[in-house]
Amino acid sequence: MHVLLLTDGLFPFALGGMQKHSSILIKKLSSKGINVTAVHCGGEGYSTKEFQREFGYDVKEVFIPFIDNSKLPDHYIRASLKYAERI
Repeated sequence: MHVLLLTDGLFPFALGGMQKHSSILIKKLSSKGINVTAVHCGGEGYSTKEFQREFGYDVKEVFIPFIDNSKLPDHYIRASLKYAERI
């Protein structure tokens, strides 16, 4: 079985309940021998080396940065739509 996990961040690189949940889910699935590919947008202190240290070499990773440089109204919604298109 192969699981593709799409998430907006992974603990400890991003803080929050969903990020923590996603990290725990990856670790539990991979410990059961399930192939996991995690698609995420990194976070503060993120690097591929840190990802491998946190989740192991068996978990495949697809890093797609979340880019939001605008300050206009609804900027987060537009940035999220662009991020979804890149995924």
